[in-house]
Amino acid sequence: MVRCEALTRRAAWLFPDAGDYAHPTYWTGLRPSTPSNVPIIGKSRYPNLYLNTGHGTLGWTMAAGSGRALAEIISGRKPEVDFRFAGATP
Repeated sequence: MVRCEALTRRAAWLFPDAGDYAHPTYWTGLRPSTPSNVPIIGKSRYPNLYLNTGHGTLGWTMAAGSGRALAEIISGRKPEVDFRFAGATP
C-alpha cells in the first residue's frame, strides 16, 4: 500500500487533473516469471507455438534481444545466445 500511495501522490503532483486521486483503484500488472527470472525462449511442445516468456521485471529490458533470438529460432537459424538452458526445447 505504501508504494501505491507514493505513486498516487507523484501522479497527482505531475498530472493534477488526470483523475480522481481521492478514490484510486489499485491493481497489479503481474509479469510471468520463471523462478530464476531466466526467460523461456524457443519452440514449445505444440506445433507452431513458440515461447518468449518468463522475463519477470526484465521484460522491457530484454525485449529486443529476446525478440531477435525468437525470430532467428523460427527462421531456422541458430541465435547468437543458446537458450536451451532456459527450459525451451531446441
